[in-house]
Amino acid sequence: MPPLAQSLRGRSLGWVLLMAVCAACTRAAPAALPADEPYVRGVVQSVRTNALGSQILVLSGGGCGLHGNTHANTHYLRRLPGGGVEAVRLVDVKSQQQVSVWVTGPVTRSCPPIGRISALVIEPE
Repeated sequence: MPPLAQSLRGRSLGWVLLMAVCAACTRAAPAALPADEPYVRGVVQSVRTNALGSQILVLSGGGCGLHGNTHANTHYLRRLPGGGVEAVRLVDVKSQQQVSVWVTGPVTRSCPPIGRISALVIEPE
């Protein structure tokens, strides 16, 4: 192998190792609840995912609930028995779970209203 190729190969391996060490040492931001009150608290009726994204239908006992659209910045959390929260993923959101939902941006004036979900917390049963 020519000296230049050996030098580049060694540097590439060094960069890969450095990036792997940095990634392993980087801590994820701690999960935190939004500061304001949720838009709706209710029960998940359906979770649907298609090419355009995911839609979650949440019905509340005394109101219309929410037909929410998720996006890349939607935060999914689970409330822990001790009062804290942990980060979860969309696949952890299931039908019949009790949830609290925060929205961002405009919400339609319909029943159920349609809005963009900024955070969803799976509540303990």
